[in-house]
Amino acid sequence: MANKLLDNLLHLDENSLAQIICEALQNKPSVAQAVVDFAVPELAYAPLKALSANRSKGVIESFDELAGHGVISSQFPSGTDGEMVPSDVILLGSQVNGLAVGTAVSFAVLVDENLQPHAFDLHPDDSNDGADGKEPGQTDLVSGVVSLINKSAGYTQVSCHESGHAVRVPFSVVQNSELAVNDIIAFRVTQVGSMLKADAPVWKKVGWDQDLSNLPSGENVGTISRVIPSGTGFIHCPALQELHGADCAVHASIMQECLLSVGDQVAFPVHVGSSGKMWMSSPAWKYCATVGRSVVTPFSLGTLSAPQVPLTNGNVQQVAPQFGKGANVNLQQGIQQMLAQFGKGANVNLQQVAPQFGKGANVNLQQVAPQFAKGGASSAGTLSDKQLCFGTVSKGLPSGDFRVQGWQPGAGEQHEVWVHNSIAQVFELSIDDLVAFRVHINKQGQPQASAPIWKMVGIIKEREHISFGEYIGQISRVLPNGLAFIDCADVKFAHGGDAAVHAAIMQECGLSVGDVVAFNLHVSDAGKIWMSAPCWKCCSAEKWNAQLEAFKMQMAGMEPPQKKVRM
Repeated sequence: MANKLLDNLLHLDENSLAQIICEALQNKPSVAQAVVDFAVPELAYAPLKALSANRSKGVIESFDELAGHGVISSQFPSGTDGEMVPSDVILLGSQVNGLAVGTAVSFAVLVDENLQPHAFDLHPDDSNDGADGKEPGQTDLVSGVVSLINKSAGYTQVSCHESGHAVRVPFSVVQNSELAVNDIIAFRVTQVGSMLKADAPVWKKVGWDQDLSNLPSGENVGTISRVIPSGTGFIHCPALQELHGADCAVHASIMQECLLSVGDQVAFPVHVGSSGKMWMSSPAWKYCATVGRSVVTPFSLGTLSAPQVPLTNGNVQQVAPQFGKGANVNLQQGIQQMLAQFGKGANVNLQQVAPQFGKGANVNLQQVAPQFAKGGASSAGTLSDKQLCFGTVSKGLPSGDFRVQGWQPGAGEQHEVWVHNSIAQVFELSIDDLVAFRVHINKQGQPQASAPIWKMVGIIKEREHISFGEYIGQISRVLPNGLAFIDCADVKFAHGGDAAVHAAIMQECGLSVGDVVAFNLHVSDAGKIWMSAPCWKCCSAEKWNAQLEAFKMQMAGMEPPQKKVRM
């Protein structure tokens, strides 16, 4: 019977056959996916509507660089009543397109052979749902300083200099080539969950004056329209054109100082010369976002207010009722910042941590947050200067310093450790890097990393069982085929030659001649000595070579020579 039905169908013209198949699928949709799986891509291409129609929206919740996949949190209608229900969509590394965790995105959904939804054709979600021209949750433009650029995660981090909040600028909003550490920028902020994210418009302060206390106004906005042979430029600004009937001039020296060229959009202050001619003043703002160029408007700068971050330890009233109803402050975050200055069970003036608690409110830290009393994240005395400390870079500061969540094997507790910019070259470290160092207690009683500091490089398969390298040496030479060799006296003594580094491992770990590494060895069947990956790369400059030699001796169980004191 089935063969006869198939024979009858095949005798129909194409339009009639297509109509019957479509009606059958509408009446029995459960077989639709099987038909599509067979037809695409064996018999037909996927239709354009699969990527352009019925696009979904969501937020990138997570992405694992090592595993190569992540999750987008979204909502889809249920199959019963059409009610929107939460659903996770798989995000593969090939589709990330430089977008950072926390980015609101628009995407198409395709399913794999197991009917699991995958996100394709990701774009930042630029939809405007606000009646006032702002997205929900956005603030006025605020200013901040670029503290670090995380190329692997696809975002630039900015520290708001007035509020101290950290804001992420996805590369999809501003390409990483546009910004550098210590640049001053102005931007709009959106809160995505507990994360603060920068959105267009984004302006970079240009000119020699990079003083945070001298931020130019954004009341005039225009485009560099032309540059004459003398180097003088002219800004087409509709508002100034209507008011004064002329374009604003830019002196050749200012064009060079601000690195401006035809087509650049600028927000700038104006001064009038003795002849009555309008000139752009320096410093000014240069537009640097990849989106929103067609709708740039004048702006003013405000201060970023405290984001409404969910409490880690519940409502303050539950922890300390005397603070008043509904006080919205993250006690764990605030107290951790203060606790480093105080010993166990100390009383902290909560007005310094959270002014809304009222003048002079004092609370015993052990009573409010018992978990901080023993081995809390800021308890300086629990880290030993005799043992190597491992950690994860958690924060970069405008000064170039870093904060690390550090631990020591067997301790089981994490502690915030300060890494001064003098011992770690800024370009070497990024958020979430694994680092190793010895620790000392500084004059403020806080744990601080000692030079040298090491970063784990290469593909890290697991973070739970981290160990340091058995040997320390320096990449001495690289052959034309990419094969490299490590100069290490201990390896030569133990094995009679230098350790080799495969070209693929050199590339994987980002190593070059002169790099100092701590590493383990493996011996091939042919008896050749090879460096194993991952390894630890020294991130401290050459000026710390004396400390590096002392570190080597300590790792070998030897006491470094004591400094001679003149009498």
